[in-house]
Amino acid sequence: MPNSLYVGGHRPRKHIHVSITYKTQKIDTFAIDPSASLTSIIKELCISHFACGNPANYCLRLVETEELVTQERLRRKLRDASNLKLVSSPAIMAADMVKDLTPEDQTLLKRTIFMLQKYLKEDEFVDEFIARSGLEKLQDVIITAQGNTLAYALTSLQTLMEHDRGWDTFSPSFISTLVSIIVKQNLVNICRPATAIIIKLVVADPSNPSSAIQCYGFDVVNRAISAQSSFLPTLVHRLSATDYLLQLNSMHLINSLFRHVTERARIGFIEMLDALDIRTVVLKLMQSSPADELKAQVVEFQRLLILEGHRRKRTPVRVHKHEHAKSLKELWEWSEIDPEEVPDWQRLGFTSTFPHRDLSRVGVLGLGALHSYAQQNREAYQKFFKKQQEQVPERRCPFARAGIEVCEILADFWEVSTGYSTTTSYQPLLLTFHEVFAITLQTFFRLWDEMEADATGDDINRVSALVRSQFKHSASAGKPLDPNLLSSFRTEMLETPYSIVRERQLKNLEVEDDLMTKLPVRNLRERFYKDSYETVKRQRISCLTKGAWFPVIREKGRVKGLYRFYRLGANHKFLHYGEFSEVLNRRPLPDELSERSE
Repeated sequence: MPNSLYVGGHRPRKHIHVSITYKTQKIDTFAIDPSASLTSIIKELCISHFACGNPANYCLRLVETEELVTQERLRRKLRDASNLKLVSSPAIMAADMVKDLTPEDQTLLKRTIFMLQKYLKEDEFVDEFIARSGLEKLQDVIITAQGNTLAYALTSLQTLMEHDRGWDTFSPSFISTLVSIIVKQNLVNICRPATAIIIKLVVADPSNPSSAIQCYGFDVVNRAISAQSSFLPTLVHRLSATDYLLQLNSMHLINSLFRHVTERARIGFIEMLDALDIRTVVLKLMQSSPADELKAQVVEFQRLLILEGHRRKRTPVRVHKHEHAKSLKELWEWSEIDPEEVPDWQRLGFTSTFPHRDLSRVGVLGLGALHSYAQQNREAYQKFFKKQQEQVPERRCPFARAGIEVCEILADFWEVSTGYSTTTSYQPLLLTFHEVFAITLQTFFRLWDEMEADATGDDINRVSALVRSQFKHSASAGKPLDPNLLSSFRTEMLETPYSIVRERQLKNLEVEDDLMTKLPVRNLRERFYKDSYETVKRQRISCLTKGAWFPVIREKGRVKGLYRFYRLGANHKFLHYGEFSEVLNRRPLPDELSERSE
């Protein structure tokens, strides 16, 4: 009869037959009642079979995977013919490993760090490791190690940080070390975990309710980044690397920084990215048809650009702010209408002597677009105003108002007006916003002339509606990955005859009520969109946190008599689930959902 453990003298209804090894000894068949106490099983093995001493110093692990057998895994995962081994408990193992994290024996250190990567996935081991100052010793290894030892140490730290506790004591100098590693190291097995660690630190922000650790955030990491002037240039440069994982990790970290940048650092961060021409780099990355993971990060960068555009559009122009006043002054001076005189804003095309009132529709985004156009197209800008002076006043195209209309058209098309974009498709023209703005503004000027529009009436709205129709058609016509997309867009916008543009608009009006292009309706749609988005978001999160039952599907189909209950964790970070033999008439308790996924 095989060895077995029965609880309370009663024979179990069903037991599992496993093999158990301890050092050189082995029990080929040992019957375990899954409902038995794990502590009592280990005690039985230590006292009655292996005579190995204090049961508290031991645990059971699966031979093939080294996975720790817990009470929950005993009940849910053990199957007949499982191979187990009796080994040192997490407490003993953690103490031994912490002791071995010394630089005196590099071979032992390397082997210990390698094993840590695996054991730090376990809650029981992590708690013991941290309690014995293992995290401090691991940091010391990261500061001094090189090569594979450094890679293993960083991966170990990354694994430990998947647990929502214990890593809230990193010093500024250690964070600087991590940033320095990203800059100086090129090996993927080093850069990947280092990047993942920095991302975790950026997300661990006091304003982030989904993070259990909230003592870091963008500003803390940014202090370390500021001391490494080549950090952002290195990340952007790696987007053009031939190594896929370097590209993916770099894009992911840039997005994380972009998403969590604080107001005090926002302007400098955005200006640095612009100086590095990141939009062009991402555009080339987009055109290389990256794999799904990297594509998702590129689409996320698009979404962050839209959010940033929305923020800028809602930021009002303040004439007393130095940078705003400077931009307006340069718009006047570069026009050469009368640079020595006090600016006459109506001659620039504003409706009054208070330009910030007109710009309230498009905010800093619109002012920036006008300024960029004048700066990048200085000669055309000056010629435009010289030509307008030759026209009778009512035929002059109001430059500023035209630019504001064009900015609205672009913002509506890319959901910048709402700030909520759910598209998963590439939008390459978005990455060339200022070039597209310039082309669309020139199209506005062309159609104004061809329509013989009158500045004293409502013609500016008629021209704007026509430009909106032509822009929507041209921006949607090209293939997203075409390297000549911008050139094709320019040709379509500037060379399509007025008659064709007008005919297409009339056809579109047959299926789309012109009322939808009116400003009040667009504003109402924006408000409704935002409200409905938040409502749906709350509803979905509420459903996820309540949880639900699902059948278990494997490769061969649905598994009979097995069900899973999924529930979103309280921090909205992990999806917890557990398997059951039947659908319960209640929602399982949190400790019954032993598995989780991000």
